[in-house]
Amino acid sequence: MSVIWNNGLMMILVTAAGGFCSIVVGFLAARIATGMARKLRLKLFERIESFSLAAFNKFSRASLITRSTNDIQQIQATSIMLLRLALMAPIMAIGGLQKAMNNAPDLELDYCFGGVCFVCGYRYVIYDCRT
Repeated sequence: MSVIWNNGLMMILVTAAGGFCSIVVGFLAARIATGMARKLRLKLFERIESFSLAAFNKFSRASLITRSTNDIQQIQATSIMLLRLALMAPIMAIGGLQKAMNNAPDLELDYCFGGVCFVCGYRYVIYDCRT
């Protein structure tokens, strides 16, 4: 009976830790994307302010307002989504490796080889595939 309670407690703790990590990742992603959007809006505003009167009359006010709100909001939403994915991936990888090591400890060498292959592949994609 104690095995059931231990496993149940472990599942509850892992769920609570995952929920906490999700909240922290969401908070950090929102803060980073909001700061980026604020800087982008400021740069866009400064750029629009530097237009000459002829260039300013070339664009409609509605178009400038739409671009300064809707487009940047879309960039912000995309950034939040990508940051949540990028920040949560290492946490998921660590949890997955820990679970895999518990289930099959005799495959440690395979896990290390897989990690090295992943890092080499990542390096190749990032640094060697530039165009």
